Amino acid sequence: MNDDQIGNFEVLRVLSHSLGTAVYLVKKKEDNQEYVLKVLDPKHFDIVRAKNEWNFLKKVSHPNIIKAFEYFENESGMASLVTEYVEG
Repeated sequence: MNDDQIGNFEVLRVLSHSLGTAVYLVKKKEDNQEYVLKVLDPKHFDIVRAKNEWNFLKKVSHPNIIKAFEYFENESGMASLVTEYVEG
């Protein structure tokens, strides 16, 4: 992985960064849409909890709750949650 790409996503900019978590504005090459990609380091974050959060979000449909699109883990166990991007 280079600094400008995570999985199938091109990193446009960093939205937030803290111990164990980084949040990026990304663009998916296949559909040219912008998304939020949240990367979680398993040393600082409960990955099981992240999977549960993603499973909950993908089942919920409400105008006040972001849509979840993807969840994946890399070889080193870092989890990534992909959600819709909402400005504001």
